[in-house]
Amino acid sequence: MGKPYNRKKVQQQAFIGWLIIAAGFAVQLLLETFLWNESRPDMAGYLIGIPFAIGGILFLHALLTFMTGKEHHPLHHRDEDVSDPYQANMVRIRRHFKVCALVFLVGGGLFATFIITKIAFFSVGFFILFVGVFCLMYGYHQWARCPACRYLPTESTGGNHQRILLDLTYCPHCGARMGKD
Repeated sequence: MGKPYNRKKVQQQAFIGWLIIAAGFAVQLLLETFLWNESRPDMAGYLIGIPFAIGGILFLHALLTFMTGKEHHPLHHRDEDVSDPYQANMVRIRRHFKVCALVFLVGGGLFATFIITKIAFFSVGFFILFVGVFCLMYGYHQWARCPACRYLPTESTGGNHQRILLDLTYCPHCGARMGKD
């Protein structure tokens, strides 16, 4: 078939193309509304046309790559042993989970106290819960990745839900060794 491509980079290229196209329309609208206070169709060809052409070329290149190319999987890491950094990250995740569990308990207690007493000071519990969830998700997405190819192994649990897989022996994406058999 066609040449291999990296799916994430091509998706990013398509998104950037759309952003450039939208930026041309937004600039025209803002200039006509706030600066010129009138419709200027003579400038539309430049302010909309040039970003539309550049963004359109980027988007079409990404679309043609999707249609004619084949997704590249980095198999050059097969049989590479990255078990030491991966196992260190698993230990880091376990420690991080314990800290986040403590943050959840403190935040949940404060927020429950706020709901019961209606004292505004205890509403900080909601913010603490949010910070705890953010830190937990950041830790999982940062440290559960394969050290060789940076792939985040996930598994579908039904519907639109996915869970992150931990303590793997081999990377399902690149085949690198990440743990003991």
